[in-house]
Amino acid sequence: MSDRTALNKELILRRVGRNQYRTTLLASQSTNASPEGDSAVYSPRENVQANLPSDALTRPKCELDQLRSTIETLSARATALSAIEKEIEATRALMTSLLMQRNNLTPVFLLPPELLARVFHFHVLAEPPWFSLNKLGWIKVTHVCRHWRHVALDHASLWARISGFPVNPRWITEQLSRAKNAPLVIDLLGTPTFETMTMFPSHLPHTRELRLRGLNKNCVNVVKELCGLEAPDLEHFELGLSVSPPMTYQDFGGTRLFKGKAPKLRTLSLCQVRVPWSFFPRCQFSQLRIILFDEEDHDDTPSLGSLNQLIDVLTNCPTLEVLVLESCLPSIPPQSTHIRTVHLPRLSHLSLAGSSSRVVRFFGTLKMPSSTILNLHCVAENAVGNDGGLILPLVLAHFNRSALVTFRSFKASINHLERSLDIVASTTAPASTDSPSNVFDGGSEASPELTLSFITRSDFDHLEYILKRACITLPIAELEFLSVSAPDSFHSLNWEELFQKCAKVTTIEASGHGTSTLLRTITPPKLPSRHFNSGKGRKSRRGKRDVPPQAAENAPVAVPIFPKLTSLLVKKFDFSELVPHTGVIPLKRLSIDRSIISEKRASALEKIVPEFHWSGEDAMSINEYDFDDFDHYSSDYHDARWEDFFVGSSQAEWEWWENYSDGW
Repeated sequence: MSDRTALNKELILRRVGRNQYRTTLLASQSTNASPEGDSAVYSPRENVQANLPSDALTRPKCELDQLRSTIETLSARATALSAIEKEIEATRALMTSLLMQRNNLTPVFLLPPELLARVFHFHVLAEPPWFSLNKLGWIKVTHVCRHWRHVALDHASLWARISGFPVNPRWITEQLSRAKNAPLVIDLLGTPTFETMTMFPSHLPHTRELRLRGLNKNCVNVVKELCGLEAPDLEHFELGLSVSPPMTYQDFGGTRLFKGKAPKLRTLSLCQVRVPWSFFPRCQFSQLRIILFDEEDHDDTPSLGSLNQLIDVLTNCPTLEVLVLESCLPSIPPQSTHIRTVHLPRLSHLSLAGSSSRVVRFFGTLKMPSSTILNLHCVAENAVGNDGGLILPLVLAHFNRSALVTFRSFKASINHLERSLDIVASTTAPASTDSPSNVFDGGSEASPELTLSFITRSDFDHLEYILKRACITLPIAELEFLSVSAPDSFHSLNWEELFQKCAKVTTIEASGHGTSTLLRTITPPKLPSRHFNSGKGRKSRRGKRDVPPQAAENAPVAVPIFPKLTSLLVKKFDFSELVPHTGVIPLKRLSIDRSIISEKRASALEKIVPEFHWSGEDAMSINEYDFDDFDHYSSDYHDARWEDFFVGSSQAEWEWWENYSDGW
């Protein structure tokens, strides 16, 4: 037996052998004397000393048997039961003490409290609590043992992060209490209760980050109180309303944000909050986001202030990295000649949205690195809409300030019904042909350097004009991936004219009926073909079955617009009535998604294309069908050369496949 085992056994035997029943048993002896005298009286001490069992766990049963034979009255039984309960509690306390001693000897309990608290800090970031889903998150560590709970409660900074959906004011009160004076990080999504909102103003002096999004008008008074207090430790502030009209500076009582005393403020984001530029605290922002849903129509007395006031705010921010101004740009009179230039040497992301003239003129006042990512959204101000393309020369000049920029990926989405045009360009080529559009999402790959969007009130030709100007102005000669989307087919664009200089394209993604003419653009014109057997009748047809026909020997060689095309991804097309034509395109991969094509034809294509992917006939169900994309059927589909995208396929060979192959 080891020393530790002997020590534990000795402690247990000592506890069991205590004379805790002595008073109870003496009282029982006096009231119920046994005819056999003192020898019949139950004595735990004598029993322990005389007959000490080897196994301490069998002693309670022996003592209970003797106790049951000597105690007869109800009062004696109650007294004995109370004594036994006390003995059980004492034994439990002993076991708890032993378990704590054992835990204290394990390696994890040898960690200093400071190091253990640091581990908890990482857990707080990795698994925050979501009380709306009844998930405790990191707080479960406080239920492991008493030591861990004490460490967690002793470090107030662990409780200083309040995030998620504010559904339980009592818990937020408890967190604020446990956080004490630690710097708070409050990040709530959705409208909290009035009780919850009233907790924050008193804690603003030691709040480091405050993000309140999705608020409604009921929170205006509390927001006004928050913005009217000094915020000496505030570094990040985000305030967003989800309703219209926006909150105006009159709601703030005509005072500066945080009384102009927020020296550490670096990130400011306001959504649907219209605050004049002169009310902004003079801080060196690293990120500034002001977003409004609607732009002011009157230019004479703008509620946000003048252009010079905005330039004053930006001039004070030489380290600005992110600038987002949507529907809040000041108007600049066309006759203005002395406009100050804003130097932003560290700007990495710029997003502007508003009327075309305001976006163009304000963009011209900025001087920033050519590596700055641009997101520009222009809305035409009149029915003519002839100012949308004015931004393109400025964009080209921006990218070519230090070195020539070449785009490798290009996406154009034109929607005549919504009268909108979206252009996305990236200097990065797709890493995979399975999902090439990921290059525009900014996920695993780099974010696209350019995003342009135009909304016009004029006719459809204006959108096409802007797209043509973009294809001429922007450096797209080295494109490798081209994505085109046009849901409707009111007008058929001349794709060959738009992308005739993009001879290095290897992957094309076409979506919607409006891109049907792209199929004709991809392949060369129809060429005459010759057959080895010019006879008639069944015998001649059997000859054709044995030897596929070949193209005419003296026919001119047609060069397609995209000679290096190897992958084609098609979405939302109807190929049920396409007429095949000739062409030779070395297509190696074909993907058809949410399109109408018969299973018979898909089986034939699968035998021709090395990598063929089809979502199946059931992929276009009633629920998934985009009726807006198919409301306007165009006869252009009848001329699209759908079967010309395959290695070695000519008109004669395709007819042979169609008429004689087993898969057709």
